[in-house]
Amino acid sequence: MFSVLIPVFNELITPLVERLQGQLKNAEVPFQIIVLDDLSDEHYRKQNSAVSEIMHVSYIELSENVGRSKIRNRLARLARYDHLIFLDCDVSLIDNQFIKNYHDNIAHDCVCGGIKYQSQIPSPSFSLHWKVGKNKEEIKASKRASSKTPLFFSSNFMIKSSIFSNNIFDEGISGYGYEDAEFAERLFEKGIKITHIDNPVQHDGLKENAVFIQDTSKAIENLAMMYRGQKIKNTSLIKAFQRIESLPFGSTMITYLAESQGYFSMKIKESRPSLWAFDVWKLSLFCSKIKEKS
Repeated sequence: MFSVLIPVFNELITPLVERLQGQLKNAEVPFQIIVLDDLSDEHYRKQNSAVSEIMHVSYIELSENVGRSKIRNRLARLARYDHLIFLDCDVSLIDNQFIKNYHDNIAHDCVCGGIKYQSQIPSPSFSLHWKVGKNKEEIKASKRASSKTPLFFSSNFMIKSSIFSNNIFDEGISGYGYEDAEFAERLFEKGIKITHIDNPVQHDGLKENAVFIQDTSKAIENLAMMYRGQKIKNTSLIKAFQRIESLPFGSTMITYLAESQGYFSMKIKESRPSLWAFDVWKLSLFCSKIKEKS
């Protein structure tokens, strides 16, 4: 029935695995949980290896860091059941019916459960990631389903193994970020429907503002590379860029934005960064990366 697949890097995953195992056992369905470690620090590997003692749980350590796409594909190749549930290692279950909710939707090819964030900012130093998550990722299923651009989070989804085997994550995307958007776009283009349900996990791996800005910058650079290579074309950021590009003075505006990304970078490093400044910074950075190669 279910193969629950968890790539892990520098996170402690025992509580997540224990709760999953409990719900799967209560569901009285065949299952396995596979944890694949992407060369975490020894501290995490030593503690996480204990999950292998839990019934129906496998823990495997890789000898090299392979990245976000390859590790998910490797997990799928190790799976033996018909329905794959992918979960990130920095999430926690918030619903005792999490597995049941997916079980009720096994007829669908691909199901996205969604994500939630803590109700309060844990610390001002994490405020930017928390604001972005609460406003741009914590989205009800009805809104995700009606979005003009795919809203898909690889941190929590279920897919039939037969579908995934023919639509694996693109291992040519080696950089950080947007590999899940490319995956969702490819499913859409093949007519494979992503069904959205309200079955969220809580994202616990908030990053401090400076780290979050750095990671977002890497993701934008990756998106620009994918866009130039025609691997992706349907994200909100790309659509915004294309709308500007189509204007009479679009080229001038793109140049202006590209040259202003340093200014907007400073704005989002303020003590109370706004989401508007964050969005414009991402757009200006994307423009800058596109112009670098033009």
